[in-house]
Amino acid sequence: MKQSILLFLLICAAPLFAQDKSPVTVKDSSVNPGVVIVNIHESGKSFELQCTESAPRCTAPPAGTYWMGPARQEPRVLRLRQR
Repeated sequence: MKQSILLFLLICAAPLFAQDKSPVTVKDSSVNPGVVIVNIHESGKSFELQCTESAPRCTAPPAGTYWMGPARQEPRVLRLRQR
């Protein structure tokens, strides 16, 4: 009985620890005066991400596959990690 309850609690708690990450493909990136533009492909759709070049950790990543998710310190900021 205790094992059943423990298993049930683990299954119910799993979504609480899941992170909102999704795989994306960076097609290309460019640096225009003061702005970094990154073109990505996610779930069959294309998006353009922009950030101010002077912002911390705003860089033009090389083409490749990454995980995209919210940054922990700033929920409105997205973070790319190499897969």
